[in-house]
Amino acid sequence: MYVAKFSDECEKGVVDPAEHAKKVEDMMKKLWGDTYFDPLTEKFSKSAMSADGNKLLRTFSQPIYK
Repeated sequence: MYVAKFSDECEKGVVDPAEHAKKVEDMMKKLWGDTYFDPLTEKFSKSAMSADGNKLLRTFSQPIYK
């Protein structure tokens, strides 16, 4: 998702390697922390509940369960 988007841009020369590394590092922090991803808004959250009251799954554990 996020990393794939920026890897494509990096290969095309749109994003310089230092900026690409920073974006990947930021994504890794979101994956390993107490962070939740809301697929409806496509944003990360520190709360386990979305704005409409639905329970969000942990970012890291979701791919493992599948």
